[in-house]
Amino acid sequence: MLLLSSACAERTQDTDSPAGVDTTGVVDTTGGETEGAAVLSPAGFGRRFSQAACAKVFDCCSPVDRRRLFLTFPQEAVADATDCEEFYGPRLVEFERGVAGSALAGRSAWDGEAAAACVERLNAMSCQEYAAQNRPPDAGLSDCRVLTGKVSPAGKCRGDGECIRGFCRGASQWQDGTCAMLPAVGEQCPDNRCEAGTRCDWSAEKPLCVALSADGEPCVSASECRSNGCSAPVFGTGECGEPRVCDGDPGDDEDVIAVCAQDRGERRVQCTLASEAPWSCDCLTNGIVENHCSPGLTDPNADVCNRLNCCP
Repeated sequence: MLLLSSACAERTQDTDSPAGVDTTGVVDTTGGETEGAAVLSPAGFGRRFSQAACAKVFDCCSPVDRRRLFLTFPQEAVADATDCEEFYGPRLVEFERGVAGSALAGRSAWDGEAAAACVERLNAMSCQEYAAQNRPPDAGLSDCRVLTGKVSPAGKCRGDGECIRGFCRGASQWQDGTCAMLPAVGEQCPDNRCEAGTRCDWSAEKPLCVALSADGEPCVSASECRSNGCSAPVFGTGECGEPRVCDGDPGDDEDVIAVCAQDRGERRVQCTLASEAPWSCDCLTNGIVENHCSPGLTDPNADVCNRLNCCP
């Protein structure tokens, strides 16, 4: 999952320049704004946002949380907030170019005041507030609406920020999508997108939007819950409640996001993502540990909770 991975980096389809558009000099990309500036350029926003997001991750997320956040990248987890900011540097360049291309195409306008307010809001969040608003695939990030969309429904778009309402359906790096309304409860959601307060349920024959669950209702992941918190361990069930990931409390993390086990008759594999080290797995037979393994993050078996094949 990661940081600028979502708000700026994974929103590249929002901002990729249309073919043939020259973005040179169209948007102020100097990023020279002072601390606390009320208006930010795209470059200034990218820098300030990455600083705020990375600081929040290292303030609120335990080592276990951070390893889980960065496991989707080929690189190992970043060591500190400075490494985190450097990690997202190339993605910010793409973000700035894309904003310029979208403006030139007449599909959106940059909102410098909203950009500045977003950074201030992220800086002011408590760890509990930060944990409550992080939802996949934007885990580790705050969602910022920094573009004013100009494209009407059914119009061509490259990303959500270009749409006056709804989202951009079917866009890719190389082709336009079309602006469409987000599905409501009971409507199909083949794009895995639903309106606010709902989620796409893929358990039915056809995916449908359903309401998020209230505290105390059963869940298997935080994404099902209105609170963005679920007590379920990996491959288990639990109840919706307070969010645990990146909430500033490292004591409640490992049982939720970093422990998994699987029984195979008399044999059992159980693994834990260690706080300062890679996975640690025990291989048991009839309850007795007979083997131990600890794959590194670059090991083919590193994602043990998906494969559980670390043990022979």
